[in-house]
This record gives sequence, structure tokens and C-alpha cells, in this order.
Amino acid sequence: MDKVFPNDMETEKIVLASFMINDETLIDNVRLLLPEDFYKTSHQMIYSAIYELFEDGQKVNLISIADHLRDTVIDYGGASYLASIIDCLPGTTDISTYIHKLKEKSKLRRLIIQANDTINSCYKNEDSDNIIDIHQSEVENIKIGIGENVSSGMVEDWINQAPGEFNTKDLDFDLNIRATSQKRCRTKILEKLIVKGIIERSGKKRGTYRPTQKDLNEMDFAQADENSVKIWLPFCIHKAVKIMPGNIIQISGEKNAGKTALMLNIIKSNMRDFNIHYFNSEMGPQELKLRLGLFDDIPLSMWNFKAYSRSDNFSDVIAPGEGNLNIIDFLECHDEFYKMGQYMKDIHDKLNGAIAIVCIQKNFGATKGLGGNRTEEKPRLILSVSSGTLKIQMAKNWQSKDNPNGKSVNFKLANGCRFVQNGDWYKEE
Repeated sequence: MDKVFPNDMETEKIVLASFMINDETLIDNVRLLLPEDFYKTSHQMIYSAIYELFEDGQKVNLISIADHLRDTVIDYGGASYLASIIDCLPGTTDISTYIHKLKEKSKLRRLIIQANDTINSCYKNEDSDNIIDIHQSEVENIKIGIGENVSSGMVEDWINQAPGEFNTKDLDFDLNIRATSQKRCRTKILEKLIVKGIIERSGKKRGTYRPTQKDLNEMDFAQADENSVKIWLPFCIHKAVKIMPGNIIQISGEKNAGKTALMLNIIKSNMRDFNIHYFNSEMGPQELKLRLGLFDDIPLSMWNFKAYSRSDNFSDVIAPGEGNLNIIDFLECHDEFYKMGQYMKDIHDKLNGAIAIVCIQKNFGATKGLGGNRTEEKPRLILSVSSGTLKIQMAKNWQSKDNPNGKSVNFKLANGCRFVQNGDWYKEE
């Protein structure tokens, strides 16, 4: 081809000059381009130097660029040429306009190259039976060729907009990455992000990644309020165990052992001091009204709490912050019980100072609730309830030196709502 490819030398110099003297322009725009967007080889080298310095967190100016390019084999013009580029910068510059011009010239060049390759491909395969398929494929490549290049800025912005686990299929679809060359570029960008610690591979499935979580909330333990939360718990458990802001209390109970009655008693005795949010997975409003009516010492109009019908995804609706008491009656799981631990963690992560009491089912005669040890990683107090007996399975913080762990108390449930203690607390031999 005898003709010169589309280019704009003045625009290329203005963009490079803007990057060299304006940090704000550099930060906002340097990732929008690739070296191939510049037509002149020396400009490609200068841009690459600017980009590498920026990515390494170094200062970008005439001196640092010249130092970075000092040992390059190809002559880019030297420091004097860099200075001449800066002199080309007009007084007022709308950098976005110049970047748009630069990318348009780059698109035209890619279109010409791809179209020429398509023509050559057609001539070479003119006697082939699959000429139509080849031609259509090449035309499709032309369409892709005039699309946006893949830059690390595009990829990082996409990752930051939805910072959860992702795969390359979703990334390619959203950013219209279709050509093989684009996918190679995307893969290189992801590998660089891994090296920088921005993302990491997730699981065993190929092409799946997740952003690394480096945000830390430093604990100001010196100024922390060490007072426990003033909460009432049945059988004077609150006098033996400390409950701190953000704690989970787990109640593992056998079927028909009185878990719901226990929760309603906790609501009754704490509703003046907490904003109570009661999530129930079994009762409708009619049945709840009947259960509340069993309490003959408090009229229905005096109950002060909010009740919701809910059976899953409790972490989505937890009321966070101190002063909120969330009661989950109960946390259901019908298979894959190992997930119970993750459910507990999700709830814990949303509390932010609130308290959660989480009921889970326990098989008859079992020592632990469904989910086993996994459910016991986040709670600071675990109570086990069977027919007529309540046991402190685990208590992390004590009110005194008297260890309450392993202590049990017997009770009777009167009228479906009132717990009557039967004897003193004891430890089984």
C-alpha cells in the first residue's frame, strides 16, 4: 500500500505533553490508551514509558521519562525531543477531545489493516469451498477491529463496579471482547493484576477470579467501651455471661423443646431497651397473635417489636448498629448443612454492634445443632435446649471467675409461654 496510514502528529504530541505535565490528566486518562493508538514509533515508546512509570507509582516528568528510556535501542529523539513535545501544548486543552481524535485515527488504521487482510484472504482462497465462511469471519473481524482496544483501566473499572467473584466470560461480554488478540490482551492484563495483588484466582475453575480484600478497619482498643450489653436472658444467664456489641447468641433446640417460647420471653423482657426485629420462618400473623395471647401478664397492645416472615437470606435484612436486637427463629437448612457456618458468618458481618439471637434445629439427643462445629465459629454464647433442659454449651465471656460452660438447668414450660426453673444449675459428671 502506497498511502500513508491515517494519523495526527499534533494530537499525539498534545496528549503526550498533557500526560507529562498534568498529574490529574495523567491519572484520569492514561489507562484509556494503548501504545498502538500512537502512529509514530517514538511516540509509542514515550507513551509506554509514561504508562510504566505511572503503574509503578513513580513521578512522571521529562527527567523520569528520559531516564526510563536511556538504555533503549531505538532512538526516540532524546530529552530534547521530549522538551519539544511539551512546547507543542496549547494554552487551554480539552484532553478528552484529543484522546478521542487519537483513538479514531487508531481505529481507522486497524480497519484498513483488517480489511486488507480480508481481501488477501479472499484471493488466496478463491477456489476453496469454504470461501463464504472465511469471508464472513474476516468481515466480523473488521467489525471487532474498529471497536475499543482492551486497556487495564477498562478492566479495573469493570472489576471495581462489581467487586465480587467474576469470570472471563462475563468480562468479555460486558466489554465486548471478542477478537483473539483482544482476549490475549485481556489475559495479560489479568496476569498483571494478579502480580500486583489486585485480584487472585478463585477456586479450581479456569478463568474465575476475585478481587483481593485489603481494606482493614483498625481497632481502637484503647478507647473501646468494655461494658457488656445489658440484655435479659432466661434463667439469669445474663448474670453469668457477658454479651458484647456485635455478638451472636446461638440457641440449638430440639423440635418442640420450647425455642419459640424462649424467644418470645426474650422479646418481652428486652423490648423496652432494644429495637427488636423478630424473623420467624414458621408462623403466620394469626398464629403469632395466638402465641402472644398466652401471656396473661401483658396485653397484646403492649408488645413492642417488629415481626417479619422470613426463612432465608437473613444477612440481607439484619438491622445493624447498637440498640438493635435481631432474633432469627429459626435458621433453616434442609441439605448441605455445611453451609450453616457461612450463613452465620454472613449474619455476623452485618451486625456492626447489633445483637443477633439465632435459633437452629438440633436432632433428638444430639449435642450440637445442624451444621455441627461450623455454626459455632461466630457465636459467643451457645445454648442447647432439649425437652425440659437448657445447657450452656459454650460461653466465651464470663461475668465472674465462675466458669458457666457445661452448666445445665431443668425447667418446665407452663401454658406454652412461662418457664419455671426446676432446681439449681448443675454440671453433669
